[in-house]
This record gives sequence, C-alpha cells and structure tokens, in this order.
Amino acid sequence: DSLNKSFDKPVSINSAGGSGGGGAIITDFGVLLIRSYRALESEISVIAERHLKSILPRTLSGAASAKPILRRKSLTDISRRSR
Repeated sequence: DSLNKSFDKPVSINSAGGSGGGGAIITDFGVLLIRSYRALESEISVIAERHLKSILPRTLSGAASAKPILRRKSLTDISRRSR
C-alpha cells in the first residue's frame, strides 16, 4: 500500500483477506518499477565493488558475479500472475 501511495500510478492492486485470503496483483507499472529497480541494483553492485574492493578485498571478491542469496521471482512469472 505504501508503494501505491508513493506513485501517481498503482504498483499493485490489493484485495483484503477473507475466507479465501487476500492477495495482490502487480500492475504493468509495477513490473516496470521492478525491472528498473533491479537494473539500478546491478549497476550499484558493480560500482560498490569497484570502490570498496581495496578496503574489503576478501568480502567483495567476485561479489558482482556471485549469485544472489535470495531467489527472485522472474518478471515473467510476475507478469503472468498480474493478468
């Protein structure tokens, strides 16, 4: 709900819980927002590694190429659910 209040367009369409439970559908704008955020996150990771590798060489070694710890849902899966 806070993301929907932060933008002029809705990020998700939410339904309240009940006997069938609640849920959320990500809008096309929400998918665009997720893609943009992930692109920004990737760029920041590369920049952070470059700036911090001399300070923390063992911690950041290969960080840009490392797989994320948390598995992300693909945007294809998200898009299919929102339709």
